[in-house]
Amino acid sequence: MDKLKEPTTTFSLVARFFNTSPTKVVEIFDKYGQMRRQPLPEIICIDEKHWKHKGQNRYMCVILNFKTMEIVDIIDGRTKKAWLLRIK
Repeated sequence: MDKLKEPTTTFSLVARFFNTSPTKVVEIFDKYGQMRRQPLPEIICIDEKHWKHKGQNRYMCVILNFKTMEIVDIIDGRTKKAWLLRIK
């Protein structure tokens, strides 16, 4: 978990460092790396973006802080199911 604290570190880099698979690193992160959610900004912008993704969803929703124009979150998909999975 300490290796994943740097914002530029990827799961793949950590996997190579520990001679394991990126999938295993993701599993460990998901099990122990839960972060507290930050409160939403006072005003948000929500936009959907089409992307060339080989996965199931071809759209993503981007949530921005309206005042600072910083990305708050990106949701993989634009369906109600995608949003509900994200807020759990």
